Amino acid sequence: MQNIKIFALDFIKGIIIGFGAIVPGVSGGTAAVALGIFGDILEAVANILKHFKRSIIRLTPIIMGVVLGVYIISSPLNFFCEEFPRASKVLFIIISSFSAFVFYKKELWGRFKKSNVLWMIFGMGISCATNLIIDKLSNICNGSGSLYLLLCGIPLSLALILPAISFSYMMLSLGLYESAVKAISEFDVPFLFPLFFGVLIGGLIFSKVLLGLTERFKIQTYSFVLGFVVISLFDILL
Repeated sequence: MQNIKIFALDFIKGIIIGFGAIVPGVSGGTAAVALGIFGDILEAVANILKHFKRSIIRLTPIIMGVVLGVYIISSPLNFFCEEFPRASKVLFIIISSFSAFVFYKKELWGRFKKSNVLWMIFGMGISCATNLIIDKLSNICNGSGSLYLLLCGIPLSLALILPAISFSYMMLSLGLYESAVKAISEFDVPFLFPLFFGVLIGGLIFSKVLLGLTERFKIQTYSFVLGFVVISLFDILL
């Protein structure tokens, strides 16, 4: 009975994370931090090859919830974005600002020092460089095709792993958001599979890196992430 309760609770938390992943301005990672399971998810993903059975048992209800949450919200969200583009942009800016505040209060409040500003500026610089690389990639691949979707999935995985970085914002930057939401609502496998596979590859790589950094340099790492968040707010405004 206790195992069923834990499974059900993790499933519900997964649904909330799924909502956070697909709504622009919200971060699935921040939702996981707020729900108290970010560390467990990161450790399970980073060590999935080393502790396969344990990781799969931990991740299965969460992944099931995320998939359901994304599917539930995709159709109404697609309608809202198409019918009310300006209102949706304003709403997403408000939500993004609130999400960033939740992350800052949860992880950096009272621990952010002047020296960490340099890490935040470094994060802003890397975010700008990433945007330029993404633009070049889009031009090379003409913004479409399985290869482009696969390559886009790798940086997209960062938004799932790093708290406070919105997965949907990253899709907006890549010019994939509307297409992805439509593909999810219509279950377009040829579109979703290469994108998912790219996210899977990136997730396995970056999760190990982030786990090591948060264990040794947690405040510096999250200050760096905060720089990404600042740039994302400017990008949504523009």
